[in-house]
Amino acid sequence: MKDKELDHTWLIDIAVPGRGRVKDKEKEKVEKYQDMARGLRKIWKTSVTVVPTVVGALGAVQNLEEELIKLNVDKSEIPKA
Repeated sequence: MKDKELDHTWLIDIAVPGRGRVKDKEKEKVEKYQDMARGLRKIWKTSVTVVPTVVGALGAVQNLEEELIKLNVDKSEIPKA
């Protein structure tokens, strides 16, 4: 997602790994997109944030609040289930 007004790009990847692999999968996603983020910074002359959103198969979500902050989303705006 690219915001031209803010001159910022977010690389968002959502994964649902098997149980017990939430932290490993998040680390894997961050590493996977570092080269792409560097390339976008250079080509588009923009800042880039990698946001790996990993949801465990049993519903565990790692660092959700941090990810929402990166996306500039106020968690009070998210509908309750």
